[in-house]
Amino acid sequence: MRKSILSNRGITMIEMIIGVVIVGIAAAMAVPRFQNAVERMQFRSANRDIVSALRMARSQAISQHSAFGIFFDYGALTMTFFEKKGLDMDSFEPAWDDVISVDTLGGVDGKFLDYIVTSLDDSFTESAIVFESDGSATAGGDIYTIELTDAMVGVAHINVLPSTGRVTLENTWVY
Repeated sequence: MRKSILSNRGITMIEMIIGVVIVGIAAAMAVPRFQNAVERMQFRSANRDIVSALRMARSQAISQHSAFGIFFDYGALTMTFFEKKGLDMDSFEPAWDDVISVDTLGGVDGKFLDYIVTSLDDSFTESAIVFESDGSATAGGDIYTIELTDAMVGVAHINVLPSTGRVTLENTWVY
């Protein structure tokens, strides 16, 4: 005599609902952390864009044997990449200098940078860094970018060394 044991056992509707609720709770807890991570990545990306633009201006100056620079408009959160044609080497002169491109700082509409603070030497009063054909910069010092949102505070420190024109992203703090 063989007794066949067939199991009619499966998952009940209650067990399925409990499983869906647990997955929903876990997802609800993960979404804010994911949003914070995305904001941190966008902040770091915005700062890398500034460093990249400065390095591009320096590279163009060396390869083209001409002065190139970046002008920062802190109110509009834009940076203008230009070839220097005017006489004043420490500033951006829209009437004389050839504008190559204008980009927003921090993505679309400057969304990821609330404001930029500079603590640069006196030659940087015009908010422009111009790189000479030997790679040196007419101004140097520090650029701080700051992001303030409900979820995080970020500060980045970009340094430009005038004698060599070297640009570094030294520190990025995200809290």
